[in-house]
Amino acid sequence: MIKIALFISIILFVLFLVLKFKDDEKVSNTTLIKMLLLVLSMVGLHQYQTNQIQDGVTSLLNSYKSGKTLICKDREISQKNYTYQSGTMVFLSKKETIDKFPIQDCKLKE
Repeated sequence: MIKIALFISIILFVLFLVLKFKDDEKVSNTTLIKMLLLVLSMVGLHQYQTNQIQDGVTSLLNSYKSGKTLICKDREISQKNYTYQSGTMVFLSKKETIDKFPIQDCKLKE
């Protein structure tokens, strides 16, 4: 949520600069276009990185659901011992102890 607010703020700031300096002779249209391209590149890079992370999480979750074992902080996570909570994206222990592991900290057991 913070990332989205940051990007919206950056876009609004660049839009403000464009509107403020569009008639200024010191700032050329080329400079304004470069600024817009820079912001769009940053947004594109952020989206790419987010997609890469999401693809990794989806792959781990599919492996877990198909019965494979994951390793999270030196613990073996499987459907037998842990449940997956999609809202918080963590694995919770089925035992009385409250162990929870974020899926981002896990990897597939080889």
